[in-house]
Parts: sequence; structure tokens; C-alpha cells
Amino acid sequence: MPFGAAAVPRYAVGPEMPRLPWTLWTYLAADLLRLLVVSAAALVTLVAFAAAVKPLADGDVALLDALKLMGLMIVPMLQYASPFAAGFAATLAYHRFAADREASAAHAAGVPARTLLVPALAVGLVLAAGLFVLMNEVIPHLLRRAEALVTRDAPRLILGPIDRGETVRFAGFDLRADKVYPLPPTVPGAFEHLALLGVMAVRTDDSGRITAEISAERVDILMFDERGTPGGSAAASAGGGGSTLVQLHFTGARGRGPDGQLLQENFYTHRIRIPGRVRDNPKYLPWRELWAVHEDPTRMASVERRRRALAGLLAGRAMLSEMRDGLASSQRVTLVGEGGERVVLSAGSLTAEDAAGAAGPAAAWRLLPREPGGFITIDRQRADGRREIQQAQSGLVRLGEADPRAAAERPAALSIELENVAATQADAGLAPGEGARGVEGERRQRRLEGLRTAGEGEARLLREPLGVLVDAGLASDAATVSAAAASLRDDVDDLRREIVSKAHERVAYALTAVLMVLAGALAAMRLREAMPLPVYLSAFLPALAAFIAVSTGQGLTHRYGAGALVLLYAGCAFLLAWCAGQYLLLRRR
Repeated sequence: MPFGAAAVPRYAVGPEMPRLPWTLWTYLAADLLRLLVVSAAALVTLVAFAAAVKPLADGDVALLDALKLMGLMIVPMLQYASPFAAGFAATLAYHRFAADREASAAHAAGVPARTLLVPALAVGLVLAAGLFVLMNEVIPHLLRRAEALVTRDAPRLILGPIDRGETVRFAGFDLRADKVYPLPPTVPGAFEHLALLGVMAVRTDDSGRITAEISAERVDILMFDERGTPGGSAAASAGGGGSTLVQLHFTGARGRGPDGQLLQENFYTHRIRIPGRVRDNPKYLPWRELWAVHEDPTRMASVERRRRALAGLLAGRAMLSEMRDGLASSQRVTLVGEGGERVVLSAGSLTAEDAAGAAGPAAAWRLLPREPGGFITIDRQRADGRREIQQAQSGLVRLGEADPRAAAERPAALSIELENVAATQADAGLAPGEGARGVEGERRQRRLEGLRTAGEGEARLLREPLGVLVDAGLASDAATVSAAAASLRDDVDDLRREIVSKAHERVAYALTAVLMVLAGALAAMRLREAMPLPVYLSAFLPALAAFIAVSTGQGLTHRYGAGALVLLYAGCAFLLAWCAGQYLLLRRR
């Protein structure tokens, strides 16, 4: 044997060379995966329990539903638990491997440190790919199911707080009632029916302004599945999936209604979609849907509501302009009411009311007669053929506040408040003047609601691209319209920044998962003489710093734009540099 041949490791040459690395890789990978499963299962179960215990303690879900909720939350919690569990598992597996001198034996056999890290790198890559799929496909669907488990349990959401004397925020109203009873659904399509007795209801807008104050003897709450309602499919796609619609029926109502009118009768709201914290949050959208919303923000329910509200404001302004031009040219304009009734208004002019101005939904315009001392005339042809002629000395036209949550069912409309009215009823089937019943000298106020000019109204505006609609609103000379358009533009910009930040955050989380596994393995091999817990802490703290940098970078990107992505990926770069430093120190040893 030549001199020095005995110093050459047996596995460095010959056909048996690959056998040792493959054996080590299988051995390390199996040990790492076993510890990863155990660590992740323990950590994610604890986190899922913490997420499910609050709804149970608040009375929002029953015990059985809490267990279901906990099961649904296990997979979403893997997004946060599995990277740290993988780092802990890599620390334990490689620390035992190094502490038992197996790493030294492998080095003596000619296996370099980089080869020993292959199992950690492979497990990290598989974990990163799995996390990316979970975050972009699996977790959004599970979170929607978890939300449905809570939001569709209407009796528990309402019965408990009202029995405790608390105020319930529901369908835009703050409700307080003396009693509440669950009833069998009798309305077709409703899956839940609750009856509230002795109700006080207050409704506010986004700015906190009170828009309705109502007391009612009874309020019936009906809940519907959007997918089972006419037109529900389109609405569901805009809202990110099948949603729950709620309708409130007020009986014996008194007070000021949503349109500012005084209530002395029964009324009901249109079906309103209950906003969801999951459906309406880009954080929980799948990858393709996330970028689809980036291209078309109206797929998000919050943007769609504001778009419909802006279209209603623009349509209302257009109707007022059309009325003003019609009265100026022919002193007559034809309006269409609810149910197909036809209203012919004869007046001299329409001017802005100084007292109300044009600053909000309560803005009013004054109807003036053709000549001083004259009358404003309304010829009302009802759908059933009855005819009603009303004369008034003055009147106000108001632009009704369209409900943006149900604009398709309740489009923007005008209301006319007549003052000092003298009404004359006439049968449309008789000749003019024949059989007329005069009501001379009767002085009262009358209100006509739900009036629109001929034309498509906001239906045409809603077919316009979002950018065109916003530009039209910004160009409006009405402060209310331009402010609504500017708010919608800001919301869209904010939504797109949030989508960009969330998408890059998911990529950064996947990269961080790989680096956390490598960090745990490198720290364990380098500090083989130390106890496992200090070794894990030495890798955990840099990994935590990287995790915090990713989260902080996401928030700053959402707030300021793509320039803050540098900080988001700086966390990954920092952890990569730390791993490189640990590897150099390991090689030096």
C-alpha cells in the first residue's frame, strides 16, 4: 500500500461513496420530520384553542361549535406555528446528532457540513411550499367556514346580549329590546326568524352621524342565504362568496326613519348583506382572487358599497339637473314612482334651499310656483288607474339617501314635500271634471317618495369603469359628491397597497420558514456542547427579529406603498446573513 493511503477515508472513493450521505440524509430527515410533527401539533393545538375560547366565553358559539371552530382554526394557525416548530425541531434533531459525536464521525468520513445541512434545507423547502399553498388556497376557505359558523348562528349572537340588557349592533342598527324570541321561519327563503319586543333602534353612518332614531313595538329579524336569493350569485361574487342577508320588519314604529321621514306606521328595510371580517379582508383571499381584486376592486364588498353610493349621488344630481332644466324650459316634468306610477309636476322653477344647502343627504331644493301667489301642481297617476291631483303653495325636493348596501334594490330617488296642500281626487276613467271630488280649503303636508326621472339613472353609471365613475365624481361641483369620490379613490388605493403588502408578506413568510429551519440546524451543530434550550434561543431570537421585520414591512407597505418592501425582505436578508455567519463559524471549527 502506498504511503499515506491509509489516511484516505474509506467513503471518499469507490462505489460506496454515495451510500453514507444518503443514509445520513434519510436518518436526519426522518428525525427532523418526527420532531416537526410533534412540535407543530402541540403548538398549533394550543394556539387554536386560544382562538376558539374567546367566542365560547363571550357566548357567541356553543361548546360543540367551539370544538368545530377549534378544528377549523388548526390549519390556519399553521401559518404562524409551523415555522417556529420547524426551527425547534431542527434544533433538537441536529443538536442530538452533534452532541452524540455523529456529526464528528461524518466529518471524519469526509462528509462536509454543507452536506449534513441538505435534510434541513429539503424539509425547509417542502415546508415553505406547503405554507405557500396553505396561505393562498387552504386557509382562506377554512377561515370562511369558521366565520360562517359564528355569523350564521344568529340566535346566539342576538339572544344572549339582549337577555343581558346589552345593545346589539346588527344590520347597521344599534338595537336594544325588552324581549327576544326565536320563531320558525315563515318567509320563503329565510333560514332564521327572531322577534324583538319593545325595541329602540339607532342608525349611524360611517362618520358617526345619527341617521335614524326609531322606537317600535316589535321588530322581526329575517336572515337569508344570499346564494338562495334572486341575483344572489352576482352579489356573492362581488362580496367574495355566499353571504348572509338580513331584513328588519318594524311594527308600530315611531321616530325618524333612514330617509329622515317621520314614521307613524310599519316599514321594513331592504335585504342588507352582513359584512364579514374574513370575506371582506384581503388577508384571507386566495392568491388568484387577491390579484383579481387588485385588478377589479369592486369585487370587494366595501368598495362595491361605496361605488354604488357614489353612483347614487351622481344619479341624484343628474335627476335634479334634469328636473331644473325641464321646469325652466316647459315648467313641467314627468317623474316615475314606485310600482310604475306616473307623476307630472308643474312648477315655475327649482332652486337650491339656502337653509339646507347642498352639503349632505338632507340637502333640499325649493319648488316655486309659476307666478307669485300661484300653486305647484302634481298630477299623480297610480298604477291601479286611480288619479290624484294635488296643489300646494310651496314644496321641497330632497335627494333620498340611497342605501349603498342594497343599492340594486333601492336606487337613488327623489322625494317631494308639499306644504299647504289642497288635493283633488279624480277617477281616471271619467271625463275631466266629471265625478271629481274636491277637497277645497284643506291645508296639510304631503310627502311623495321614491320618485325618479325617466332614464336609467345609476344603472348606466354602474356600467361605467370604476375610474370613470370616480373621475366624474371628482369633477362634480357638489361638495358631497366630490368628497364621496375622493373617499372611494383613497379606499381603492389603500386596498391595492394592502393587496401588494399581503402578497409579498406570504412570499416572505415562506422564505423565512426555510431560513428558520437552517438557523436551528446551524446553531445546534455549532453549539453542540450547550444545552438544547439556549441553543434554540440563539436561533429563535434572530428568527423572531426576521418575523417582526416581515410583519412591520407589510404594515408599512400597506401604509406608504411598495417602497417599504425593502424592510419586508430585509428580515429575510438578515436571517440569511445570520445563517451564513453561523455556517462560516461552523466550517472554521
